[in-house]
Amino acid sequence: MLPIHWGAFTLSFHAWFDPAEQMMGLLPREDVLTPRIGERITLDGRNDTTNWWREIEDTNKR
Repeated sequence: MLPIHWGAFTLSFHAWFDPAEQMMGLLPREDVLTPRIGERITLDGRNDTTNWWREIEDTNKR
């Protein structure tokens, strides 16, 4: 799964990272690709899925 159109703009009342968190909770980690905005990915399964948005949120809370 490659969720798209999340994290770029605030268009709803939930947190900007909520769609990614939901996908990560619903599917096995290896089945979800969450590249950073503009990051290149391959479709051969060699991508690392990370929770990069958590690092940003932790920085913003300081």
